[in-house]
Amino acid sequence: MRSNSYGFRYPIDPDIPKPRGVLRIFVLGGSAAYGIYLQENETIAGFLESYLRHIFDRVEVINVGVPGYRTAQELQMLVFRVLAFDPDIVIFFDGYNDLVPAIQEGVTLTPFGWEDDMVEQTRLRQKLAAESPYRYLLSESLDRSGIVRTIHHALKKAGKSETGTETGTWREPPPEAIRNYKRTLQSMITTARGHGIGAIAAFQPNFYFGNHKLSHSEKGVLSTDMRTRPQRVAHTARATPFYRYAAQDAAKVAGGRFVDLSDVFIDATARNFIDYVHLSPYANLIIARRLLSEIESILFERNLVNGGDAKEIRAAFEEVRRMIQDRLIHHTDGPTPAMEDDTRLATKGIRFGIVAAPSASLKVIPHGSSLENLR
Repeated sequence: MRSNSYGFRYPIDPDIPKPRGVLRIFVLGGSAAYGIYLQENETIAGFLESYLRHIFDRVEVINVGVPGYRTAQELQMLVFRVLAFDPDIVIFFDGYNDLVPAIQEGVTLTPFGWEDDMVEQTRLRQKLAAESPYRYLLSESLDRSGIVRTIHHALKKAGKSETGTETGTWREPPPEAIRNYKRTLQSMITTARGHGIGAIAAFQPNFYFGNHKLSHSEKGVLSTDMRTRPQRVAHTARATPFYRYAAQDAAKVAGGRFVDLSDVFIDATARNFIDYVHLSPYANLIIARRLLSEIESILFERNLVNGGDAKEIRAAFEEVRRMIQDRLIHHTDGPTPAMEDDTRLATKGIRFGIVAAPSASLKVIPHGSSLENLR
């Protein structure tokens, strides 16, 4: 896993200011957005960039997912890191990391977020910043390191009991937890749109909810989970619709686009889930195909494409979706085919530039956002 000097899972450092003609998209989220267990070109961001390059001359789809991040951390990432890169579109791929602590008894919602190791990290870094900026910078470098995050995740997993029985007590999500998720997501969308950025709220799928067409191996995993952790399965399935509706309402109020991915695997023919929330390359390709339609709409809504090329660009998007469909039809659960095999558009020279976006008239963080509680 590679990270650039900013800590993003992207091979190069994006230029500041953004060069003219570049289509720049950021993908925010937790470990599913980051693509844990996957190669860079198998993540959602990786697939989007690979296929958008068949349409546009210069494309950057930058993966800033961080394992464990919830919307509270994503909002900080957006404001303090992402906005400086002047993206055209931001995609918030989340939901599950906010849901899980809400259904666990004994986990408390605080002004910093849920009371767990992520909160402890925030407090420690605040203390380091107050004591010494150099120690803070060191903690920043370690925190951004994909290697450190992977080791930390492995150690935590190794330390857990593997008795095969369910531990902990589960509950229905408190109303304030759902409101907090909606408010924070709404703040992210409002902030993005206030800076002239298109925003997509993509509600991520999870293994325990939705009309997924499961493979034989997935059916076996689900059967085992229903036997060994029935409360977690049941509470996740019951709570997911509340978070989905909250995300939909947040996008509607803030003027963003909402994409419900709960049932996106209904016609799947291969394995989608590596575990309860992390996705296979096949699943990420399905999601990328769905997101391409939203990206296309935003580009035209914001007049980021030359009107004279509109017909050809729409045809190119349609051709790319057909290319993806062909790949999905012939996909197996083996290694992901090399992306460079898809050359039908590139060899025709059908590639376009992006029109520079007009300056945004509003550049403020919305009043009442959860950033007020993060000082």
